[in-house]
Amino acid sequence: MGPRRKASKLQPVGGSGGGELLPSPSETKDYINELSHEVLCHIFRYLPMKDIVCMESLSRKLREAVTLYLRVVKGVDLCAGRWWEYMPSGFTDSSFLLLLKKMPDLEQLYGLHPRYLDRRRVRGYEAFSIPGVLEALQACPNLLGVETSHLELVEAIWNYMPQVHILGKFRNRNGAFPIPAENKLTIPITAKIQTLHLVEEKRVQSRKLKSCVNVPEIPCVSMLRHLYLKWVRLTKPQPFKDFLCVSLRTFVMRNCAGPTNSLKYVPLVTGLASARNLEQLELVRVPFLGGLIQHVVEDSWRSGGFRNLHTIVFGACKNALEVDLGYLIITAARRLHELRIQPSLTKDGVFSALKMAELEFPQFETLHLGYVDEFLLQCKMTHSELVKYGLADVIENPGIITDIGIKVVNEVFTNIKYLLIYNCPHLHNPHHWITAPVEVNGMEDEEEEEEEEEEEVILEEDNMEAGPRIELKGAGGEVRVEEAAVTPGCKKLDMEQVLDQILRMPPERNRIIYMRPMHQIDTVALERQLFQGPYPYHIAIVHEFSNPPNIRNKVRIRSWMDTIANISQELIKYEFFPEATRTEEDIKNYPRYPWGRDIYTLEGMVDGAPYSMITDFPWLRTLRAADPNSYARYDFEDDESTTIYAPRRKGQLSADICMETIGEEISERRQSKRGVFQRVVVLFLHHCDTPGDPVDDDYI
Repeated sequence: MGPRRKASKLQPVGGSGGGELLPSPSETKDYINELSHEVLCHIFRYLPMKDIVCMESLSRKLREAVTLYLRVVKGVDLCAGRWWEYMPSGFTDSSFLLLLKKMPDLEQLYGLHPRYLDRRRVRGYEAFSIPGVLEALQACPNLLGVETSHLELVEAIWNYMPQVHILGKFRNRNGAFPIPAENKLTIPITAKIQTLHLVEEKRVQSRKLKSCVNVPEIPCVSMLRHLYLKWVRLTKPQPFKDFLCVSLRTFVMRNCAGPTNSLKYVPLVTGLASARNLEQLELVRVPFLGGLIQHVVEDSWRSGGFRNLHTIVFGACKNALEVDLGYLIITAARRLHELRIQPSLTKDGVFSALKMAELEFPQFETLHLGYVDEFLLQCKMTHSELVKYGLADVIENPGIITDIGIKVVNEVFTNIKYLLIYNCPHLHNPHHWITAPVEVNGMEDEEEEEEEEEEEVILEEDNMEAGPRIELKGAGGEVRVEEAAVTPGCKKLDMEQVLDQILRMPPERNRIIYMRPMHQIDTVALERQLFQGPYPYHIAIVHEFSNPPNIRNKVRIRSWMDTIANISQELIKYEFFPEATRTEEDIKNYPRYPWGRDIYTLEGMVDGAPYSMITDFPWLRTLRAADPNSYARYDFEDDESTTIYAPRRKGQLSADICMETIGEEISERRQSKRGVFQRVVVLFLHHCDTPGDPVDDDYI
């Protein structure tokens, strides 16, 4: 007996006096149940998995349609395309196994992002655990790939289901800083993964940063295309010993805690050179050996090494040299799009060399000078705390590029659209940045003249109103300058008080103090104040008499003062070398010259003007007399004997190489029990303004 039909009710149409009777609307019709199973399965393709499973309880026909759909489905997304979210909560081992058993043809499982997984099962307790997830995945005989973001789960899949691919972008979520010991990931050679992100997770509202994991090593993974390492601790002494990823297209390594020995990064650079399709290279706080990239590029560029790079980023790389950056830029000139350069490499000489190379950069658009990693700008941790957690010991000084260098930038990168400048205090006149247009037959286009006039007005307005922050927009490009304040001369300055305040600051970094006094200075009293005072630094006082001012010596000193300090730090930290102190008791013990210091003088001539340096810097005299080695560089046109010598000029590329040269001096100091300070300070006095009138200076 079939279902009884409901009689349709009739209601009159018109007034109360009666009229024509029409049938009233019947109850809401169930159109879904009238659809065929095939149509319902087609509809399910556009619904989230959570909604599909819920439909099983609505009617028998929908339950049958859901069963049919799950039986033939090949790809499922548990997060409905929202890869940044977690999968629905409420799963247990048994319920997840029941769900996957209904999908025997499943090949690709996306969105397996559980909020929490137990490491192991507990008898008599129903939970969602890693063994339970593995059992459910193994119940799918045709499973090819899984998308997940759980560290322990992905490692379990690699170990127990090595044939399964890790789909999409693996990006860990359970991080913390400092990096906890339980957050660890071992990457096998057989890992089937194309994109591996071990990165920090930032919460925009709270501005808290969650970090990454402990990784023993980065092995040879042939399928890997994109590798992001941010805030990762590399635990093995040789983490890159077997590194070779020939399919790699993106390599990003930022703020990782790894080996401090620069030689341990040689396999990393050579492995990157073997990735012929490498497009993006970002190195932040990676202490690779200075000059290494230059030699690797020389050996690999003919076979395609680094030639497809479109993005190059150097930030806080302790030993990076200008020649490393230059060789990469020259090799990748044809495809280069974006370049970000750390302050220590932001120099006029880099771009002057590129100009002399007469290269073309047809696709270049973005240049960032004085680049500093955004975390370091917002970080509330001190430098010593970061070093304590294993990060490289790097302190960035401001960039020394001048207006002349920016003008050369405009000539080298003719198609540049975006220029970002950060913390370059030697930039003062944006008018000098723009190269005058070339005249053709003595005539110029009137429209070009109008554009120039408009651009000049913008420069003047921004220079007057913005002060240290200048934004120039026009001609389809953008220029932004941050923290490039003009430092005018100050006639009435208590030099002794200023120096005392600076030198009493905690010795967390090396310092160079540049002054141009406008009156005669009592040099004897100044030396007594600095060398006798309670200042825990090795000190150098440089008297420069060039007029007009010459900055060769200043640039030279910047190139080696950090090297001198790095040698002392290596000896104190790893060789148990005695560290010098400067307490009030030390001052009382040495009331007379040389005040307990090994003071000596260096003198010379630069462009006909004399200079002298009074200092107690260790190692400098020995390095100055060293013979050139196989790493010798020739990036200065003048003879080094005429200026204050830079140790890197003869190949002392790092503290390790320098220590080989000064072995005898180290032994002598150790035997005499003379300690060294970890930091150095240079007071550079330019006497060109001593008569009382400031001299015009192209550099300031």
